[in-house]
Amino acid sequence: MSQRSRSHKFGVVVDAALVGGSFMDDSISRPHDIDSVWFYRSETSSEVDAVGLKQEQHRLRSLGLDVRFIPIDGEPLILLRAMAFFTMIYSKRRDSNALTRGMILIDFSSS
Repeated sequence: MSQRSRSHKFGVVVDAALVGGSFMDDSISRPHDIDSVWFYRSETSSEVDAVGLKQEQHRLRSLGLDVRFIPIDGEPLILLRAMAFFTMIYSKRRDSNALTRGMILIDFSSS
C-alpha cells in the first residue's frame, strides 16, 4: 500500500511533499534520515485523525523518514510560514548560514 493511500485512513489526502535536508547534500554519503514536509488537505467525507497522523509520523520516523504534516486547507499564513521555515532549514547546513542545498517538491495532486 502506498503512503499516499495510507493517508486516506487518517481522513487526509497528501497533495505534495517537500524533501530536503542532508539527504540532498552530495557531501553526505549516508544521511541519518530523509527530511520532508507533507502537505495535506482533509477529505470532505471525514474528520482528520490527528492522533493517527502523529502515530504515522512516529512509524515513518522508525523507517528513516522525518516527516512533518502541514495542512494546506487551513489558515493561509500558517502554510506560508511553514513553507518559508522548512525551505530555510532544509537549504542550509547546521554549521553555516549559507544556503547550499537544494530541495525537491513532489506534486501528488494529479496522481
